[in-house]
Amino acid sequence: MVKNKSIEFTFTPVNLIKPIYNIKVLNIKKEIIYSNKIDSKKPSSFVWLPKANGIFELNIITVSKNKDKIITTLEFNVIDIETMQYNYYYKILSNCIEHK
Repeated sequence: MVKNKSIEFTFTPVNLIKPIYNIKVLNIKKEIIYSNKIDSKKPSSFVWLPKANGIFELNIITVSKNKDKIITTLEFNVIDIETMQYNYYYKILSNCIEHK
């Protein structure tokens, strides 16, 4: 996943009656960066735009009429592609200058 590019998270409820989702995205310090609540009348998806790079955690707590609370956690990494390209080209140029 890339910094400053939107990410769409889509999830499918399986055997859940009228699920409600409490969504949180946390940074490495476990601070909440994004939160949202989606009820059963809305689509099971959301879009988030990461403003920083690093490791993040997606927590979804699902409550439905026929199941106890379900907690889903996903860890993902957001990279800064511009910094990576800059570092890559800098290394290439450095190697070219050293070999002259």
